[in-house]
Amino acid sequence: MSNNTDILKALSEQRDAANRETLEAEKKLATSRNTQDAIYFNFSYTALKLLGKNLYNNPLMAISELVANGIDAKATEIYVYIDLTDKEHANIEIIDNGSGMSYDDLAEKYVWIGRNKRSDELLTAESKESVMGRKGIGKLAALFLTDKYYIFSRKYNEQNENRWMLNVAAYRNSDFPKLDRLKYDKQLINDVIWQQFEHGTAIKLENVDLRRTGTQRIEGLKRTFSDYYLLDALNSNIWVAVKTQGNQSVTFEKVTKNIAFKNFYSIFNNSEKNIESLLSEEIAFKWLSTFPHIANEMHPTICLNKDNFITSGEDYFHDENGELVKKKYSLVGWIGIHSTIEQKNALDKNFLRNNIYQPNRLRLYVRKKLAVSNYFDMRRSTQTMADYIEGEISFDILDDDDLPDIATSSRQDFLEDERVELLISLVDPIINSLFKKRNEIGQKIRKATTDYTNFLKEQEEEKRRREEELRKAAEKRAEAERLARLAAERNAQATRKQNYFLQEQLSEDSITRAYNTHVIKNNAGRISNNVLLLLRNHEECKEYKEVKNITLASNKILTAVKYYNRAAYELENKRLEGNITEFIKEYIESVVADSYSPIICVVDDPIACSISFPPQDLTVMIENIFSNAQKAQSKSLHVTFNNCDGLLIIKFINDGENLPKAVDKDQLFEFGYSNKDNPNFSAAGTGVGLYQIQDLICRKMNGEVDIYDNEESGITLEVKIHETRI
Repeated sequence: MSNNTDILKALSEQRDAANRETLEAEKKLATSRNTQDAIYFNFSYTALKLLGKNLYNNPLMAISELVANGIDAKATEIYVYIDLTDKEHANIEIIDNGSGMSYDDLAEKYVWIGRNKRSDELLTAESKESVMGRKGIGKLAALFLTDKYYIFSRKYNEQNENRWMLNVAAYRNSDFPKLDRLKYDKQLINDVIWQQFEHGTAIKLENVDLRRTGTQRIEGLKRTFSDYYLLDALNSNIWVAVKTQGNQSVTFEKVTKNIAFKNFYSIFNNSEKNIESLLSEEIAFKWLSTFPHIANEMHPTICLNKDNFITSGEDYFHDENGELVKKKYSLVGWIGIHSTIEQKNALDKNFLRNNIYQPNRLRLYVRKKLAVSNYFDMRRSTQTMADYIEGEISFDILDDDDLPDIATSSRQDFLEDERVELLISLVDPIINSLFKKRNEIGQKIRKATTDYTNFLKEQEEEKRRREEELRKAAEKRAEAERLARLAAERNAQATRKQNYFLQEQLSEDSITRAYNTHVIKNNAGRISNNVLLLLRNHEECKEYKEVKNITLASNKILTAVKYYNRAAYELENKRLEGNITEFIKEYIESVVADSYSPIICVVDDPIACSISFPPQDLTVMIENIFSNAQKAQSKSLHVTFNNCDGLLIIKFINDGENLPKAVDKDQLFEFGYSNKDNPNFSAAGTGVGLYQIQDLICRKMNGEVDIYDNEESGITLEVKIHETRI
């Protein structure tokens, strides 16, 4: 096995030696045409033109490539100036303080298309690792931009400055382009900067057509440069100035990374930079919900554990000769997923996104220079969240000197290769984890929004059901009240018809009626007075039933006669079936109230209560109540109605004198009992009124009657009638 290895190694060395001899011969042939004033390229104009036009997608990428040449030349300061005052004939200057180029450097390196910079024997192993270019075609970026450009270069400790010009405007396709030494003075627009450098290179490009390069693209130039290189790993500062108007002062601004880290929700990082500290601790996904309590909820950002992913190792790869060689590989960098890619919702002021500049790209770098602007261009993803991914990863084994060059002709992508497959196998698990984290939080917020929406719908439906129930209940109550009113009205009408006679029913003329009324009144009065005298002079008469009947009958006659002319009150004492509260209110307001002035009478609205009652006896009771209130010097009398579980309670409340303190309430209801001898009680009467009231309520209506003092002044007569007993 060892012998085979030695044989293969010897064959490889022989091939390398043969290749070097061939290249050296070609180099001698190409440089044989050179003079002190002309240095020829080793490719025809047709070849250069085709190569230059196919290398880049846009002018900014070409400018970035020219900047990369300065980085490879170990420049610490690089200035890029673009004059857009005439966009069709723009001027560009790229000035660096790199190692510079002598005549020999131009002749042996610059014009040598396809020269591998890393093959320079003077470079150390460390220097070779830092060189970005490999194919030796980066200089063609100038030809992509213009047909005419200038090179100013000087090396350290060399007094002479090399000034050269390439002008291919009049070249034929078969001509070999050449650099012509400038024989006249040509100034740089930024000559002040150039003169500050002891060594370096300046390239001036004239008549560059930038009409298709929009203003936004130029404004994003710094962003493009910052994306084109891993700035933190470079020892070069890049400065940019853009002039758009003739009188505009030129100001160079330093190119820096402006990544919107505070817009990330989750991130993976295995670089040396503490990117995790640049993230927000919490994020509110306000745009995902219209409900404030959900939209304003803070969610912790997530940093993936780098130890959960494979990012480095060792494997076998095929070299230029198809033989397997063992190589170490390492994926280094960071990958994050944005919380949003909408500019209006961005949580970081550094987030810039328009139709020209797209920050949400997973940028792949090789040797600190951008190799693939977006990982998803070579690894298609069906995930809708692919546009949310941004990152910067390095995988230098893609451009290892011992392995085939797999970069495409545009050097902005890679051919299918085992190293690309390896890269995908390392990156995909990280991306999928980020997808999962972002999808989980989105689903959580959407579910909370849906749940709360359903809750509100249920609340609204419940409210609607309650309102519907209340509406139906209200309609039911209204219908019941309407029916009750109709029934009450029918009962009231029936009661009123039986309460009063119509005056036109009487046949006597007014003179005869007045005479008869007078006679009846006088006789009834004499009967009443004689009974009173009898009771006062003969106490034993109080026990006679006949005396009680005479007194009640005479009072009924006096009451009927009193209102005969006004209301034609019915003399017959038959029982009625109707609303007793309606009857009382009607009788008091229509008959009694005016007769007991100045007592102010207030009667509450009737309540529904249909029972059987004797109307004449009831009117006698009302007359006695008003008469007693008048004797007690009352100024007001209030009548209330209440129904408590089938018990009708009627209260007659006056504000006159209270009951005598020494009196027994039970005595007040005895027939003939009077307080005429009590000097402190002016309401003394005949002792008949309360007896008649008790007789009506208790005996004829099977109820209860009570009398008691009010808290302040006056007396309340309380009548209780059990509706169930009637």
